[in-house]
Amino acid sequence: MHYSDLTNRIAGEGAAAWDIHYHAMERKARGEDIIVLSIGDPDFVTPQPIIDSAVTSLQAGATHYADVQGKLRLRELIAAHHRQRGGTATPDNVAVLAGAQCGLYAVAQCLLDPGDEVIVFEPMYVTYEAALQAAGATLVRVPLRAEEDFLPRSADIEAAITPRTRAMLVNSPHNPTGQVLSREH
Repeated sequence: MHYSDLTNRIAGEGAAAWDIHYHAMERKARGEDIIVLSIGDPDFVTPQPIIDSAVTSLQAGATHYADVQGKLRLRELIAAHHRQRGGTATPDNVAVLAGAQCGLYAVAQCLLDPGDEVIVFEPMYVTYEAALQAAGATLVRVPLRAEEDFLPRSADIEAAITPRTRAMLVNSPHNPTGQVLSREH
């Protein structure tokens, strides 16, 4: 069977993240002492007040598709918070997505074209690769060194920049190292 180029772009190490997770969960279910550090699924049951709120919302009729950008009231609150911090956001330019991976994928699809380069810090969370490559982007890897507390070096970033550089992925706290960038950094 012929698969699209997209399926090849989203393959790679990142595609194995769920396989690793499922394997770890199987071993844990067999009683092995496993600490699962694969994907961002919490290792605790959702707190009861959140469950109760979801049930109440469903019973009140919230059983239909939501606005594609996210619920208007939530977007209004996010925009207001942004404005309180000196920003200019309005509900029309706020989008609420189902997690960081979905957000990264959406941003990549909106901003990147095949051949664009994205500077990424390595190590990086394994599924970021697929989200960026789905847009046809090329990852330019900048190492984060343990002996430097996993902080990016400006010289390494500058060396990675080319005329094809379109974006840089920065997440803080950094996944997977946990390093938090200071305002000065």
